[in-house]
Amino acid sequence: MNVVLADFGSYSLKVARFRVEKTGLIPIDYWEELSPEPIPVPLKVGEDGTESGRLESKALAQFNEHHLEILAQYLKKNAPKDKSIFFFSERFLSSRILQLPVKSIKKAELMIPHQLEESIPFPIEDIHLLCKYSKSSSGLDILAEFTTRNDMNAIYQQLKSFDILPNLLTSETMLVDEFVKWFIEQTHETESVHSRCWTLVDVGHTTTNVYIYEGDNLRSKHSISFGGKMLDLGIARAYKISVAEAQNYKHKNAFYLTASQAADASKDESVFAEIMGEETLPLIQELRRYFVSLKVKHGLTVEFCYFTGGGQRIPNFVSFMGEKLEIPTSELPLSNCFNVKAKKMEGGQIHSFGPVILGALAHVQGKTIPNLLRGNYSTSHQEILPLTGTVFLAARTIIFALIVLSGLFMEKILLYTDEKQVNAQVGSILKSKVLNLTAKEERTYRSRLDRLITMLQTKEKSITQEVSTLSAASRVNAVKSLAELSQVLQGNQKVNVVLFENIDGLAKAVLKSTDKNELKKVSDYLDNTSLKVIKKQIVADGPSLNINFDGQ
Repeated sequence: MNVVLADFGSYSLKVARFRVEKTGLIPIDYWEELSPEPIPVPLKVGEDGTESGRLESKALAQFNEHHLEILAQYLKKNAPKDKSIFFFSERFLSSRILQLPVKSIKKAELMIPHQLEESIPFPIEDIHLLCKYSKSSSGLDILAEFTTRNDMNAIYQQLKSFDILPNLLTSETMLVDEFVKWFIEQTHETESVHSRCWTLVDVGHTTTNVYIYEGDNLRSKHSISFGGKMLDLGIARAYKISVAEAQNYKHKNAFYLTASQAADASKDESVFAEIMGEETLPLIQELRRYFVSLKVKHGLTVEFCYFTGGGQRIPNFVSFMGEKLEIPTSELPLSNCFNVKAKKMEGGQIHSFGPVILGALAHVQGKTIPNLLRGNYSTSHQEILPLTGTVFLAARTIIFALIVLSGLFMEKILLYTDEKQVNAQVGSILKSKVLNLTAKEERTYRSRLDRLITMLQTKEKSITQEVSTLSAASRVNAVKSLAELSQVLQGNQKVNVVLFENIDGLAKAVLKSTDKNELKKVSDYLDNTSLKVIKKQIVADGPSLNINFDGQ
């Protein structure tokens, strides 16, 4: 997979095309197109006369039409299917660094507008917001960058008019921050300074961006009005030559000297180095001011400084800055971050295309980079996953799917075996003569199991009732109760038993006699026998004696 990155700067348009492979990031081609004329950067002036650093929409000129036309032709000819990533100067975005005591990004999204509302010069509903979240021990560190909706509309329409809407439109700060996190992951074991406070300084043509980090957490970000253009003007003024001549001389012959080197240098070299030092003094003073402010505000001391950007290509610049700032300094080792075997960028070219390379390295690591083209500005392009990341996810998805399918297949085999055994056992039971099922009823086991269950439940209830009746009958001894009654009437020829019955242990007998007195004697005698008389009654019509007693 190939990726094209474009950096729209004030000095030039820088474009680089890379091939993303497992072995690293391989440059295919790169080029730079200078701006035909300086791009105006009008500032927004408030009622109090202060400049807020924001552009009016009508003056928005971050994308020079000459650059857009050339880029459109290049993409159409060389990279019609490549992923495109554009970013533009930080002077067109406002930045805030927030720390919120929450772990949930959803909660943070609700809090951010209220946090920003107090520090921005326009209504919160009029901004187009871009946020990047990093987890910390106390909650979330948030890098928020935003522009007005009017400005965003102008950007979108300008890109759309040239039919070069990119897959990803982001800011330089977002790419730098993603690169730093990856860079520290690669070097934290060998560079212990990365766990403390350090800074990255990107020296451009008109602006120098300063990123101050504590470990991999961005603590402060500043822009300084210093760059290669100021050196061009200083050289032209000192030697009374044109700016173009001064710029050409700077690119080929300019240098810095440290104190020890100046002692051994010639007079002309010392004079030129002194001019370069004086022109660089604003940068040194601003950096010192930022470092002091950081120590006062956060209690942090900058212990190391990396330099990148086209401005630091001048020989001895890094050593000179280290001596003036009195801290260790070094070039950002970009050349070690991608495939050196296929490397086509050498020396200062790497740092001239620094932001482009930082963006490519952040992308190739599969990092999620915030995109300005979202919501109403989202394009039909879909985010293209890095090839290595796609293969990584696809391979593991396939392996997981195979494991799940194997488990389901084994489960089906085991269940089928158990089902076969159960069917055989049930079939044997259904053929039992005890159940007395017909062949038709047996076949309902597979087609109408609910019907068979109902049928068997009905049979079970019937059998249960019969067994209950038989059990009750077996517990009743009717002969015993009749024998006891016979003993009571033994020898009395005047009283006869005309009815005797025993139903569920309750005996009933009807005695008759021609003499009512005899029946009364039998009734009184019953109270002194072992019979458990429940009820007795002499009926005059007959006469008769009705007796109810326990027949158990």
